[in-house]
Amino acid sequence: MGILTFTYARLAADASPTLPAILMGVWLLILFGTVLFFTRTSKRGFGLRWGIYMGLWGALWMAGMLLSGFVFPGELWFAGVVAASLTVSTTSCAWYEATR
Repeated sequence: MGILTFTYARLAADASPTLPAILMGVWLLILFGTVLFFTRTSKRGFGLRWGIYMGLWGALWMAGMLLSGFVFPGELWFAGVVAASLTVSTTSCAWYEATR
């Protein structure tokens, strides 16, 4: 979401970061809502799966940072794809853990 915000702000001088900030807030609500709603999973811990989830998130984040900086600089659509893929991956992993 940070990539999306900074790309959006860079492309338009009078751009407001309101939309990206709202989307980041939605992502945080999903994250904390899942943790609070399914506290049993949080208390048990994630074990080996936690490393896999963090590795997936880290790989997506790193790819997004590198590609948006060197291959797609200033491309708002790519920043949106990166933000969406990070949101889908973290939400699906959290949902999987919560429903186990």
